[in-house]
Amino acid sequence: MDYILARCKKATYTWEDDGKQHTIDHRLVVGNVYAFDLIDGTYWLNRYKSPDVADFVNEDGFIIGNQRGLCKKYFDEMFNIL
Repeated sequence: MDYILARCKKATYTWEDDGKQHTIDHRLVVGNVYAFDLIDGTYWLNRYKSPDVADFVNEDGFIIGNQRGLCKKYFDEMFNIL
């Protein structure tokens, strides 16, 4: 397996610059499992390999969303590695 599986424990993280809650994708569901690629210390959400890929599929069956990554601090706030 060349990716990391993690369960979402919180759909947002607290960005230190403004102290407000932000998300990498508004479709994340607490309790669902997502895949991430770890590249140069950043966890990149991999919608294609995520067990709960249906969270990212539109009504036409296409996977939607932009490439999003998190540093370890924010990743650890939002996810638990399985």
